[in-house]
Formats: sequence, C-alpha cells, structure tokens
Amino acid sequence: MKRCKIFTALSAVCLLSLVSFAQRADATFSVEDDAADFPTYGHARNPVFEETVSGESELTEKDKIFLENVNRQNPKFEGYYVKLLLGLSDTRLNSVKKATSDPMYMDFVLPSENLKIGADSVSLAFGMKSGNLGGEFELTTSETIRDTIQIDSNLKGNISMRQFAAIANLLYFYTLPQFSTFHLYGFAGIGVSRLSPNIETVDTTDQASDVYNDTSTHIAGQLGVGLKYQLLQWLILDANLRASHRGAAIFGPVEADLIMTEPNGEGFKIKASHVLNTGVYLGVAVPLG
Repeated sequence: MKRCKIFTALSAVCLLSLVSFAQRADATFSVEDDAADFPTYGHARNPVFEETVSGESELTEKDKIFLENVNRQNPKFEGYYVKLLLGLSDTRLNSVKKATSDPMYMDFVLPSENLKIGADSVSLAFGMKSGNLGGEFELTTSETIRDTIQIDSNLKGNISMRQFAAIANLLYFYTLPQFSTFHLYGFAGIGVSRLSPNIETVDTTDQASDVYNDTSTHIAGQLGVGLKYQLLQWLILDANLRASHRGAAIFGPVEADLIMTEPNGEGFKIKASHVLNTGVYLGVAVPLG
C-alpha cells in the first residue's frame, strides 16, 4: 500500500507537468506574424529575425531581452546535475537450486527454479550531460519484501534480501526536434553490488528456530532506457526502465531445530546463481550551476 501511494503521488506530478508543457507549447506555437511573406524562424514568422539572420541588421536591446525570456521558457539541459529516484522493482532469483547434502533436507523440492520478490529501491546519482553523451555515478539501495518457501510439512523459510550497488553509467541522449525539453536516453553501466540475503526458518507455531544473514560482493551491470523532461530551469523530471544484474546469492545454512541438528549436518541452504533487478524508477533531477 505504501509503495502504491508513493507512485500515485509521482504520477500526479508527471500529469501536472504534461499539462504545464501543453500550455507552454500552445503559447509557443501561437507566436506567428500575420504576414505570410516572411520565412519561419523557430516557431515564429518575424521580419526582425529574418533581417538579423541574413545580416541586414542587428538585434536591439529589446530583442535581446525577448530572446533571453524565450530561453528561460525553453531551458537547455546541459552540464552537471544530481537526481533522486524511487523504484518499484522486482528481485528475480534465477537458477535457484538446493545447495545442501544434509540428509534431513533430502526430500525438499523447490516449487520453481526462478523466484520473484517485490522490492523497494532508492537511487541517488551525480551526472553530467554534454551534447548527446552523458555519464552518471549512481548509488542504489533496495530491500525486498519478505517471501516464504515451504521446506517441509512442518517447516517454512522466510527469505528477504538487502542490496546495495555503486554503478557508473554511460548515457546517450536524443532530444526530440520539436520538443526541446524532452530528452530520450539509453544507458549502460558497470560497478559493484553488495548482497545481504536473509533466511529465517519458522515452524508450524510460527516460532523462529534459526536465522541466517550474510553479505557478499559481486560485479554488477545494468541496462535501461528513460525520459527526462525539463519542467523548470532548475527542475527535471526523470523516469526510466532498467534491468540490473547483481551476482549470486546463497540463503543459509539454517536448521529446523538447533538441538536436533546432527553434529556433521550442513543445514538447509539454497543458492540463486543470478540475482536480477528489474523495475520502473521515477524521480527528479536538479541541474547544478
């Protein structure tokens, strides 16, 4: 419910931004001289700009002030910026297999080799755009919603995972010709991730019998596409879709009953060979300088 409220609020901001853009576009395209003999410069037919471009005259101070106001209404997205994004994502545990030879758990069978767990993510990035190219250094933290797997008739395991990633992204921008405040972009990045898988065994009375936590570091990579819209001179809306590979994760070992554990028993353990995060990220960016 909390995740839905956050994304409803962000969607409302995006809708208001589109209304603002429509009003701005209507005002811009309506600037047109009645005289049809003059060519079009930008979105307006104006003899002053025709003579200036052709070298027949220079802009007056009044014309320069007008152009400055136009630039303020249609800001150019260039240079350094910081951005904050909230993500509604899924953590996919792929190629999940039992990773124990403990005889106590020999009858365990996974319901599927691919498990999907919902996750909440927050991303903070520092970036730079120059022409069609850009770069970002991004820090992302994610925490999955707890999921449950049935180990046997008397035992279940609650699994969850915290993730942290530091990734350097290379971006390519494409600005829509008629809508200079919209910037489509694609990105690819590489970095490192820290995975903290957690599993807790719970019996039929919902009493926890054992808990396992661990942390491991892996090489991470991601791909994505997005759209930036410059709402104001100092505010940019950002939305993107991404897929990020975070490495492998091992949940366990844990025991159903520590007192009954065999001296040489390995305990219950599963391994996901590939941890993949996919999701939608929405947020804002603020230009610097």
